[in-house]
Order: sequence, then structure tokens, then C-alpha cells
Amino acid sequence: MGLSDPQEVFDIHVFREDPSIFFSIAKDILPTEKKYSPTHGFIKLLQDKGKLLTNYTQNIDNIEANAGVLPENIVQCHGSFATATCVECQHKVPGDAIFNEIKGGIIPECTVCRKRIAEEALKPQGLKRKRSSNGQQKDRKEFEDSSDEDDYEIPTPGVMKVSYLRLGCPCALPC
Repeated sequence: MGLSDPQEVFDIHVFREDPSIFFSIAKDILPTEKKYSPTHGFIKLLQDKGKLLTNYTQNIDNIEANAGVLPENIVQCHGSFATATCVECQHKVPGDAIFNEIKGGIIPECTVCRKRIAEEALKPQGLKRKRSSNGQQKDRKEFEDSSDEDDYEIPTPGVMKVSYLRLGCPCALPC
């Protein structure tokens, strides 16, 4: 993949530069089933009995939530596919809302950003109404004189980032 270290696939800086690197392997590591082990069922039982303070986990497949452990009781040390957040506007969705796109090899884009861009595209850009001396209205475009078309940036929606991507592992374990 052209990276100096395989762990860079999960680095947020690499993701912002080229999200296709992460999503090219995400479809292979995406959790496919909502199963859980008896141990995770026991953690849920501790929660139900009021004995669970916090469940720290390195699992990325959201297995504790599948067992019924509440999100406020889980600290996902390595992140998970439980949620996804837009890197532009910070809009958050449940992870399974983008699973089909990930499975299909499509980089998921933010629906909020897409809607905003579509609305902005419908607005007249730089049009001003000016009255002529005879009382009729005329349209006039005001724009800066720029012969360099590279200065114009086409708006694109933000990419949805699962919380599995990180700036660095927050736990004390070697990852």
C-alpha cells in the first residue's frame, strides 16, 4: 500500500490524506455478526446487577454492546466500528449506517455535507440586482478577476471516519 509501517493504515493523518487506503481493508475487518461470548454475557450481568463500573476493551467489533453493555459503561481503547463521524462537520452516525458502503468498496460520504453542498449549489452565487435609470432591474455578476482556474475548489462532502482510526493508541499496551 506504499506505507512505511502497516499500522499507518489506521493513522488519522494517513486517513485524511487518502481514506481509500483504510477503506480498502475495512471491508475485510468489518464485523459481520452480532454474536458475543459467555464472558461478554457475564459483563452484561455485572452491569444488570449494578456491579460494573467501566468495561475497558480492546475489541473493535463492538462485541460488548452486542451483549447489551451500555455505551456509557464501555471504554473502547482501540476504537470500534460502533460509530462513524464526518471529518468535516463532525456529524455522527451509527457505524452500521455505513456498513453497506464499506462492504461495497465505496468510501462513505457524509449525508449532511452532501445536503449542504446541494443546497449551496442551488443558491445564486454573486448575483446582485441593480436598478437601471429607467426603473428596470438588471442582473449583474460580481466576481474577482482571476485567470487561474486552479484557485477554485469544488466542494466535496466529508468522509465518514469510524472511531477505529486514531491519532495514536491511548492504552499503555504495545499495539
